[in-house]
Amino acid sequence: MNIIASLKQDHKNIAHILAQISHTQNEEHNLRVSLYKKLEKALLTHTQYEENIFYPALRNKPQLKDTILEAYQEHHVIDHIIVDASHVSFDHDVWKAKITVLKENIEHHVKEEEEEIFPKVQYLLSPEELTQMAQEYHDFISFMKK
Repeated sequence: MNIIASLKQDHKNIAHILAQISHTQNEEHNLRVSLYKKLEKALLTHTQYEENIFYPALRNKPQLKDTILEAYQEHHVIDHIIVDASHVSFDHDVWKAKITVLKENIEHHVKEEEEEIFPKVQYLLSPEELTQMAQEYHDFISFMKK
């Protein structure tokens, strides 16, 4: 498996959690809390890897510099919404609205990664480099679980 496949799998997992959250009702407070914690953990692991390992490895590529800088900012917005949503009661309509905005921001970010960044990465890096990055990613995930 290469890094692109690993990150796309993360995107699918995060989308699945967001879909589950979107189908909850205000009175399902405990389910929302559980799913939200799962989402936070998945996003934290994913974004920490991208910001600390994946993006820095790509930032020196002129074809990706601007897109990578934008991706950092999109992460910042997503982080802000996550923190903001955690300060609102999970059984309130405002919380659901924040989750909708979070979902839209994540979907936009994922689309840019998968349609703009990943194709360029596959072109710019060798299959060996992509495989090595996937190994580093799985090592990172293992470290984060400790």
